[in-house]
Amino acid sequence: MTDEMPAIRRLHSDYQDATGLMVTLTMDKVMSWRHWMAMGWNKDDLILVVRMLHRKIEDRPRLLRSMRFEWFIGNRERFDEDLAEARALDRVPKVCASKASVLRATGRPAQQFFADTVKSAEDVMRADAALAAFIKLKESL
Repeated sequence: MTDEMPAIRRLHSDYQDATGLMVTLTMDKVMSWRHWMAMGWNKDDLILVVRMLHRKIEDRPRLLRSMRFEWFIGNRERFDEDLAEARALDRVPKVCASKASVLRATGRPAQQFFADTVKSAEDVMRADAALAAFIKLKESL
């Protein structure tokens, strides 16, 4: 068990950082972490589920208890279900809220614009410069 302890301590620290819940790493929790790790889960899975739960908590503050160690790590069936839900939600395209509201207000479907279509300031400036060059070329003809 000693060779697993550094990984368990890191995961426990990651759990505390992600949830904000400072709980003591007892032998019971070490065993829970060992079983949790045996399921093949890792820090990325932990963070993904914590983010999902944080989004839910923003909607309903009473759900903070859903990140209690025993419910979150100690109950592997629950974590497995939460992880499956978080992975499914992570695959859903993110709709840019401001664009979606404008589209809905004008009677167009909001699904046509996703968050990954947002352009950086550099992209906008590059397109503006290209348009200016095109206009200048057109005026010179």
